[in-house]
Amino acid sequence: MSREKSITEAFSFKIDSLTRKMRRYAFTQLKQQGIDITVDQWGALGLLYEQEKPISQRELAERLIKDAPTTSRILDILHKKRYLERKPVENDRRKFNLILTKEGKHIVESIKPIVSQIRENIFEGLSEKDFEQLDRLISKILKNVE
Repeated sequence: MSREKSITEAFSFKIDSLTRKMRRYAFTQLKQQGIDITVDQWGALGLLYEQEKPISQRELAERLIKDAPTTSRILDILHKKRYLERKPVENDRRKFNLILTKEGKHIVESIKPIVSQIRENIFEGLSEKDFEQLDRLISKILKNVE
């Protein structure tokens, strides 16, 4: 195995491991606060909260980088919790727009400071220079996979 291949394999593993550990850490922190929301559910809620107008399930899936069945499961749970509504699109009964309910907006607003603190904890000890370098490298990698 060439040195370059072993380095790329090691970094691929580290990036994957980092992503999983960050998600687990965030979920554990939320759970310890008594918040019954997964990282994926939070991602959907956060995206919907930031929208100025309703979006479709397909558009949400694209923004979350999730497949349709996974997005559907996330939305089913959020709908059961009464955090969102699915409103039929006027001219196409097969399509729905997603809208946060009052409860959904409230949960996002109450969780936002907790999520911010979780992110601060995750990146603790990194300097501005570290962030700039990390941003540059991640942007390069993202460009390669787009």
